[in-house]
Amino acid sequence: MACYYKAELRGIDAWRNEDGLWTWDNSWLIEEGIFMLEDQLTSRKIAQHLRKMGYLTAHSKGRIRVVDEWPLYEIQDKNTGKPFLALHFDEIAYPEKPE
Repeated sequence: MACYYKAELRGIDAWRNEDGLWTWDNSWLIEEGIFMLEDQLTSRKIAQHLRKMGYLTAHSKGRIRVVDEWPLYEIQDKNTGKPFLALHFDEIAYPEKPE
């Protein structure tokens, strides 16, 4: 039986440190109560879902990457690695999508 996971979408302000790694400076809540089925928790399906919700454009195809660090999925610019969105999931599975 498929399970649902609840997430919140966050915007990210990040800066690159002297070692070239990106560090979150700040994040803010964009939307909460996003439910996704367990089998939708892949990079491709998460990107598709964010496009359907209007948070990514069709132009983003091939220009982003989704990094899985469960329970956090970070959406990054593919060329620079700069994070700009994140989906943070509860680690609780729901047997049905709550209303």
